[in-house]
Amino acid sequence: DTVDGGYFVLEHGTEDAFLCHPLTEYKRLLDQKSKVYLCIADPSSVPGVPGWPLRNLLTLAYLQWPSELSHSVLCLRQPTRLSVTSIASSLLLQVKLGHKPGEGVGDTMEPPPCVGWEKDNTGNMNPVMLDLSKTMDPQKLSDQACELTLQLMRWRVVPSLDINIMQSTRCLLLGAGTLGCNVARGLLGWGITHMTFVDSGSVSYSNPVRQSLYGFADCHNGGRKKAGAAAEALRLIRPSVVSSGVHLTIPMPGHSPGPSRRQEVLDAVQRLQDLVGQHDVIFLLTDSRESRWLPSLLAASQNKLVITAALGFDSFVVIRHGSKTDRRADAPAPGGSSCSTFDYAKKLVPGQHLGCYFCNDVVVPSNSQQDRSLDQQCTVSRPGISMMAAAEAVELMASV
Repeated sequence: DTVDGGYFVLEHGTEDAFLCHPLTEYKRLLDQKSKVYLCIADPSSVPGVPGWPLRNLLTLAYLQWPSELSHSVLCLRQPTRLSVTSIASSLLLQVKLGHKPGEGVGDTMEPPPCVGWEKDNTGNMNPVMLDLSKTMDPQKLSDQACELTLQLMRWRVVPSLDINIMQSTRCLLLGAGTLGCNVARGLLGWGITHMTFVDSGSVSYSNPVRQSLYGFADCHNGGRKKAGAAAEALRLIRPSVVSSGVHLTIPMPGHSPGPSRRQEVLDAVQRLQDLVGQHDVIFLLTDSRESRWLPSLLAASQNKLVITAALGFDSFVVIRHGSKTDRRADAPAPGGSSCSTFDYAKKLVPGQHLGCYFCNDVVVPSNSQQDRSLDQQCTVSRPGISMMAAAEAVELMASV
């Protein structure tokens, strides 16, 4: 109870005994000719340099006991090293103050400023309070840890890496199957936190072993909708992710909807067009060729960056679709060069010279599921192929 805010008085009694007193007893002990010390709990760890509380204590002594211009001060330090607490680093000072308050400085004197106190909005002297609870928020800690890896990449390997652009990029993933799940995980690693899944399927019991965003519980009762389940899984991995799922059947050439579904198809086209317009990068990750056709057209009309990934049994293809303007800073101006003047051997093809997934086709896509047995309608591939293709697709996007 004698130590008030880290300030107290220490009296050297008989033999080697020391007694602690509050500051209010300092003057009485001096009048009794006792050997006393003004003491502070010193937060400083710098050898020979006391901490800032000493200034407040000396200001108090100067104004409270003006007749005493010399004081013995103990800056008590109790660091613990290797489980041993020692006061050997404490400082014992003999402080001599100047003239008494009011002598030689006029009739009045302004008190010297104190450290650690500031005027609040009402003009009163109060300590400044900081709310550090956010620094212990698990979500904030997760974000900082995820960004640290990207910052290390920029500091040590890729100085030109613009983390802000990566974090603000909005990605639309058409297909939430094996490729969609793996691409989403790769995008998380690059710090991308805005993703939207589009899929019309539900999680089946065969999915979780290959599709990394689903679990056994997602298969119950007919299975959860893949798009929503994938978006929720991303938020469980990183809570700050802005992810959503859209349950939508993409209109496809060769799949006649019939007159009764005409309005449904028109609404799906409009919805898909809106989604393409709201995102910066479009990933075509569906499991049929014709399902990529309409998104390719919509993305080309809005000049979006499009990445396609498709799987075979032991092969895969990953391509970047062409765009109206090149995204590289050193590319020729649009219309300023032709294919014959560009050196394709260097593999630095500008965006406006690239084709799309369907450029080599001589006929329009048709229904690839028609007249096929169930086993032929399913995508059958080696388990590791999807991870390789997804990694290539994500790194291709990041390199652009």
